[in-house]
Amino acid sequence: MLFRSRATGDAKNTMVISVISLFALRLFLGWYFALYLGWGVFGIWMGMLADWLGRGLGFYWRLEANRWHGGRVPEDEVVPVSC
Repeated sequence: MLFRSRATGDAKNTMVISVISLFALRLFLGWYFALYLGWGVFGIWMGMLADWLGRGLGFYWRLEANRWHGGRVPEDEVVPVSC
């Protein structure tokens, strides 16, 4: 899904979702779980899992909202109507 967004010229939004997920989820939650809650390496893994889930949800939301191509139906996906 990530490469599909890049190929359609949506690399900026792909980068924004990835960076927000990295800092807000992986780093913050990894620190919180590992050090604050005392989970250690398991907490870091949970932060990484949260990052992956956050990115996946962000990309899925972007794809399903049809914002990845400006809300237009790409020309190669138009189905001709025959009478």
